[in-house]
Amino acid sequence: MSKFKIVWLLFLLIISFPSHAQQLAEVKGRITNTSNEPIPGATILLSSTKKGAKADRNGFFKISGISFGNHQVTISAVGYQT
Repeated sequence: MSKFKIVWLLFLLIISFPSHAQQLAEVKGRITNTSNEPIPGATILLSSTKKGAKADRNGFFKISGISFGNHQVTISAVGYQT
């Protein structure tokens, strides 16, 4: 194989890695009660993955690096029904 073909093959392989990594999504939001007050420390889990997050003091959370598709979200907090 010529050096040109090897270089071209390596180039194609290198540019394919970033495009694959961009096919991940994130879920973010804010957890509040019925009075629209934040629920700090609420736990958010994606049942189809092993990923989760904890809400900050303002109720905001973010879960990154998940695949596109349908996921079941489970939210729990002390004093609230899951």
